[in-house]
Amino acid sequence: MSIADDYIQRQILTQRYIARLTKENLSQLVQMHEMIGNMIVKSGSTIKLEAMRRDIEFALGESIKKFDESMKDSLTKLAQQELLFISNTVTTNTNILLAAVKFETIKEAIMNSSLGIELGGMTLGQALQEFELGQATAIRQIIFDGVVTGESLRDMAKNVRNLGATRTKAQIDTLTRTLVNHTTAQTRLSFALERKGVFSGEEWIAVLDSRTTMLCAGRDGTVYDVGMGPQPPAHWNCRSLRVPVINSQYDEQTGKSNREDFDTWLRDQPKGFQEEFFAGKSNQKDKLALFRKGDLKLEKFRDESGVEYSMDELQSYYADAYKKSGI
Repeated sequence: MSIADDYIQRQILTQRYIARLTKENLSQLVQMHEMIGNMIVKSGSTIKLEAMRRDIEFALGESIKKFDESMKDSLTKLAQQELLFISNTVTTNTNILLAAVKFETIKEAIMNSSLGIELGGMTLGQALQEFELGQATAIRQIIFDGVVTGESLRDMAKNVRNLGATRTKAQIDTLTRTLVNHTTAQTRLSFALERKGVFSGEEWIAVLDSRTTMLCAGRDGTVYDVGMGPQPPAHWNCRSLRVPVINSQYDEQTGKSNREDFDTWLRDQPKGFQEEFFAGKSNQKDKLALFRKGDLKLEKFRDESGVEYSMDELQSYYADAYKKSGI
């Protein structure tokens, strides 16, 4: 089994971990919404509810603080496990004993490095803070609107609880998936930077399914210099990873993985699957024609920052493919 296979299997297990962590996070937040809903009902009247505003704010703040600490603790433990996995995997594939990497260095990178330009350049802490502020603001708005419009306390409480059960569920899934991928990516990056002599580069690996974005699909199989180029997560809900390519002096089977890249794999898929991949994209039929008949590679449909080219730009940049597509 190659180092790429090990990393891909690890990523599958990480997706399962994300599902468990999302469930735990959601449970905490639903409890918070339930608690605030109960406080609203127990106030007895809108006048008393106004008087209880400080108590509600305190309870809300304490719940969010608990969530924040729990999330950071979970990600820290994940990073420790990820570092152990990387060390064991690289040692097995190189037959050399590597000195330990200081975990504090990795933890600092996880907490303080940017999630990426596509995600607004936020750090992990800032992303958490933005989410938490959004939760608190939404609850405050429900209470404010309810008081202004004369809504019953029970209806106000119901709206707060529904917020936790519906919109929050989708948001926490996205947040958890993105922050977990950031944590594992930064752990791997920190390890690779400390071991530049062992690695000749890092290969971008995207998940081979219809949910993968054009950005990650186009990067799939690209080998970047260690620590250079884009890092996962490339966008919210990103599942991609970068796998180290071992230097030839440590591994006879050096080089990028032998797996098909996304572009090659997609061309072998049924017509319906290809249509599903391009569905939702602007000018999807024309872009599909460029891909099928014009043989335009996926990486050519957008710039490196992830912005997809317009049809006019594609025609200008790739006139031969455009003509060949018959658009």
